[in-house]
Amino acid sequence: VINGQTSPNPLLNYPVTASQPGQYTIPSINVVVNGSSYSTLPVTLTATKADPSIQNRYAFLRLNVPKTEVYVGEIVPIELQLYVVDAENLQQPQLKSDSFVIHKQLEHTRAQAQIGNVLYSVLTFPMTISAAKTGKLTLGPAEMNLVLRVRTQPDPNDLFGFFGRYQRRPVTLSSTPVVLTSSPS
Repeated sequence: VINGQTSPNPLLNYPVTASQPGQYTIPSINVVVNGSSYSTLPVTLTATKADPSIQNRYAFLRLNVPKTEVYVGEIVPIELQLYVVDAENLQQPQLKSDSFVIHKQLEHTRAQAQIGNVLYSVLTFPMTISAAKTGKLTLGPAEMNLVLRVRTQPDPNDLFGFFGRYQRRPVTLSSTPVVLTSSPS
């Protein structure tokens, strides 16, 4: 809208989804506007396999363990990482650790990371553990409760998108467990 005059500016969106990993080329598209022909450039896209640890595109939890062979009583630093787009009511993650002692949980840190075309806030919860017995031991999964804020359809009366609409979804995230081999010290 300029000086009370509106001029339409149509925008056409075409969602595309790859059926399998590979490289794809979307050919140029021709359009005619007021008798003149215009074409787009071809676009090449690369589709990769999804990361199996990402169960939810809005949030997921990872358990990072630097090594899988430890000694009984050895103190090992680990991290729980929450990747989240938008959430509230975050609760402290809980780590299932029947065969491990959790020693120290430090204050979490916050960063950002982009995976694919999604920008995540990353909360890292550092802690230390030690194996309480020998053998093949399972650490985790880690679980965390939170409420996701998922953007819904925009309001057609909100011309500039100032008033976003959100839907709140309570979820429990779960990480993949890690198997460690513990030897006598």
